[in-house]
Amino acid sequence: MSVKRARAKGPVSPLRREPTQERGRARVEAILDAAAREFDAVGFASATTAAVAARAGVPIGTLYQFFSNKEALLHALGARFQEQTLAYFDTVLESAGEAPLESLVDRVVDSMAAFHLQQPGFRTLMTALQSSQEVATGAAHLQGVLAARVERVLRTRAPALRPKARARVAVAAVHVANLLSLLPAQPDARSQRALVRETKVILVRYLAPYEQASAEATARD
Repeated sequence: MSVKRARAKGPVSPLRREPTQERGRARVEAILDAAAREFDAVGFASATTAAVAARAGVPIGTLYQFFSNKEALLHALGARFQEQTLAYFDTVLESAGEAPLESLVDRVVDSMAAFHLQQPGFRTLMTALQSSQEVATGAAHLQGVLAARVERVLRTRAPALRPKARARVAVAAVHVANLLSLLPAQPDARSQRALVRETKVILVRYLAPYEQASAEATARD
């Protein structure tokens, strides 16, 4: 997925210049892939642009054509992660209105957990939330867009829920789902499975009363 598309959905692009040809876009993606792997391998503080360029197999000058420093690389990774998360989230929410709540939560949580665990550079991005204003701004934007997606699902599943309450419930559900961001830090697969399981329990127990109350209100009408 291109950084250029992510630019339209969030904060200003971190690219020094936008690639205009497919070859340039492929180079940008290769550099970002290499940055994610390098950050995972040695940590953001120890990573260098020279090491990223070497890992990507491009001259350092090519990297600097698009990125001014490693902070810009981090920002670009955040923008790309935002775009990929939204696309992935939209995919797993297909037919969300018809699925039983437990099945829907299972599908969404399992899919997003796998996505977080497989995403290169994810742990670095989570750490950077504490120190990078650009990454924090992008994360806040992502949370807002995800909440809007959940709100649309609630409009179908709990139509009797008032708009302000629906918005509040959507934001809370997204914050609960953020527990999945802790997965890469879990020491073993058993701990990861336990966190996924508890996230599902919390979401189902939180959302089920709203669906039930809406169904009862609709039935009365």
